[in-house]
Amino acid sequence: MTLRSLTVTNGLASTSSDIYSSSKGGAIYVGSSITLSMLGCTVSSSTASTGGSYTDESYGAGLFMGSNGDLHIEGSTFTTNRAYQGSGVYLSSGTVALIEDSAFNSNSHYGYRTSSSSSSYWSSRYRSYGN
Repeated sequence: MTLRSLTVTNGLASTSSDIYSSSKGGAIYVGSSITLSMLGCTVSSSTASTGGSYTDESYGAGLFMGSNGDLHIEGSTFTTNRAYQGSGVYLSSGTVALIEDSAFNSNSHYGYRTSSSSSSYWSSRYRSYGN
């Protein structure tokens, strides 16, 4: 699947009724074993929360990628997204990502599994080029 020049703002994944459920993909949710290309996209001000709060079960406010997928992000921006893990992008196990000339700015996380430079959680192999 290819997303080209798409803008997503104020996306929300929330399980406000059950604090023990997980919340995934505030703006974009991609299931397992899927190939996704994001070209020239903007994802901003999206949230993944659980039980009305940011618990350890909220993943990928900007983008959640299921397991064993392939992700290519180029010329895209992830800004001011909020989640406990992977506020910009969350990659499940077995997913491989190539990120080129893309920016991750002012994403907020509420957990320990987030890189300090991009507010994105990388649980599998990735290569990053550009910004």
